[in-house]
Amino acid sequence: MIKRQFMLIAAVLLGCSLAAFAGGTEEGASGEAMAAERTGKYGEAPMLAELVAAGELPPVDAGLPGNPRVRPPLEGGGTCGGR
Repeated sequence: MIKRQFMLIAAVLLGCSLAAFAGGTEEGASGEAMAAERTGKYGEAPMLAELVAAGELPPVDAGLPGNPRVRPPLEGGGTCGGR
């Protein structure tokens, strides 16, 4: 009886997962639709592209210095799972 319930729950969860993560072709579902548009050295955020085109925001290249300061990390990277 417990095995039957487990299998039923597993099947329902699998079906829900497949339905939720099924690849679609509508905007936002594909990686191509959300890819950053390269306008120069840096990639423009897709959600801000209309504001940049309308002149309400400056292009990403204009908002960053020519030679940005990049500092090395104080410590090494973290470990997965916090261990």
